[in-house]
Amino acid sequence: MPCDSERLREASRRLGLPVEIQWIARTASTNDDVRGWASRGAPHGSALMAEEQTAGRGRLGRRWEGVPGGAVMLSLVVRPRLAVAQAPLLALAAAVGVAAALGPETAIKWPNDVLNRDGKKLAGILAELESSNPLAAILGIGVNATLAPDLPGAARLAATLDRAELAAALVSEVLAAVADLERSPAALLARWTARAAYVGQEVTVAGRTGRLRGVDADGALLLDGAAGPVRILAGDVALV
Repeated sequence: MPCDSERLREASRRLGLPVEIQWIARTASTNDDVRGWASRGAPHGSALMAEEQTAGRGRLGRRWEGVPGGAVMLSLVVRPRLAVAQAPLLALAAAVGVAAALGPETAIKWPNDVLNRDGKKLAGILAELESSNPLAAILGIGVNATLAPDLPGAARLAATLDRAELAAALVSEVLAAVADLERSPAALLARWTARAAYVGQEVTVAGRTGRLRGVDADGALLLDGAAGPVRILAGDVALV
């Protein structure tokens, strides 16, 4: 379904978002655009959705591919009441919110991909710190809504859906998850773990292999390896 400023405005109001989602037809990167907003004092919950990104990016410098007219590509500003040391947990909170918006059968692949019931990728998240005092971050979210790019392991959410409503639901659920994180990091991490893919299974990540246990209080991945517990800060998880 087509998406435009008016549809996003209506969806934002229906869900009671603190700031209406803005819309743009084409941009290089919504994260870069919203970073500029944040530097000029944009309030918590300010968000921008683009129909097309020409230089969208994901984790580790990778390019994010989203099909124009078939994806939800948006970024939002969050200004959580958290210590700087807790900033890495924002990516996990965003993943919890995105998974909640996409449905009960979705799972989170550490740290920030959302998968469908078949283990295929529906969404990715890029969290970038904007400032540390006070804490502010940009959360970039890309969802294969009605169309998925021609990439291995990618899947779409549904053949037809209202992308404006989905965008508003994403922002609403992510802001709710960030609020949960502010109230109780342990409770937020429990929500993340309940959605986690591959828990109890043998995986490999960052050159280490072990049974995936979950995450620790800092959001690091925990594996039970052959030589004992392993704590991993960054990498890509794959089933053995």
